[in-house]
Order: sequence, then C-alpha cells, then structure tokens
Amino acid sequence: MGKAVKRVEGMKAGIVIVCAVTLILLRWFLPIHEEGYTNSFFFYFLMPLLLIILLFRQSPKRFGFRLGDWKKGLKYAGMFGAAALVLNLAGMLFPSIRETYGNDYTIAAFGIYLLKYGLAIGAEEFFFRGFMLFGLAERFGRDAIFIQMIPFALLHLGKPGVEAFTTIITGLILGYIALKSKAWWPAWLSHLSIGLTIGIYANWGTLF
Repeated sequence: MGKAVKRVEGMKAGIVIVCAVTLILLRWFLPIHEEGYTNSFFFYFLMPLLLIILLFRQSPKRFGFRLGDWKKGLKYAGMFGAAALVLNLAGMLFPSIRETYGNDYTIAAFGIYLLKYGLAIGAEEFFFRGFMLFGLAERFGRDAIFIQMIPFALLHLGKPGVEAFTTIITGLILGYIALKSKAWWPAWLSHLSIGLTIGIYANWGTLF
C-alpha cells in the first residue's frame, strides 16, 4: 500500500491533469441532472474531493480547502469585487451580455438564481483554484496559475465573446488570489461578485 501511494504521489501532477480533463468532458457529455448547478457540484466538487481522499490519500487542506491567509484573502476579494462593480457596468454596453444575463428576474427569483450560481461557482472554484491549482503547484509552482487558466477559459466557449476572452485574465487573477491566500474560497468570493453585479445590472428594471 505504501509503494502504491508513493507511486501515485510521484505522478500527482499528471493524474490531476488527466482527471480534470476527464471530469470536464463528463460534465459536458454525461450530465447527471438537468440542472447545471447540480452537475457542477457533482463533477467539479464531489468527484475531485473523493479523488483527493481516496486516490491521493491526502487531506483536502493540501488543495486549498482551508482558511489560509484569510486577511489577505478578504483584501483580494474586496479589491476584485470593487473592480467587478465598475467593469460589469461597462459590460452592459454589449448587447450580448444584456441578452444573456437579462432574465427579468423578480427579487425572489434572483435570490434563487444567486443560490444556484453560488453553488455552481463554488464547485468550479474548488475545481480550478483548488484541485487543479494546488494539485499542480507542488510540481509547477506559480506556473500552475497559467495551466489551470486554460481549461477555465475553454469552459466559457459558447458564452458572449467579450466574456469568453476576459476569462483569460479572470482565470489568471483568480488563480493568483487563491495561491497567495493559500485557499480557494477567496477566489470563490471574487467570482461570486461577478455574478452578483452583472445579474443586478442586467435585471435592474425588474428588480428595482
């Protein structure tokens, strides 16, 4: 058993990459539920967590599942949220953004949307800025930020063009935030601010 664990540890970076690509494809081609947030939770949160515990035989803490440097994390999340407040307002100049995220939500419906969005984004952040980032950082160091950005950006194919291209920068920033904070949750808070601000802006007329 000890040799098997050491062998897996030696191939950890490669296994993380293969498992990550496999889970993304499974999420796309073999969804388990019609609700997207349910699929994200299963493939991007539950499955990686099980891989960490059962395959790698490691604590989730090694993959950023911890408090980390919470002061630094909150500072970065606050800065990111402030930027999202301004940049997403500018994003409303693009008709494709307004059409994609404008759903005439009532307050109650918007609250439900935020809960589902928060769950889905939480799963994605653990996947990219937890499982992938910290799983690869031991081998590649800061270059892991660039590696995890690639599938994250490709995941946005089919989204409005301006959004898809900005995910390159967003993925790098979120990766940096998580690595510096030694935890993935600050990246989740940061990402959540995107959905919150753009959702409010796109549905301002029906919400208020």
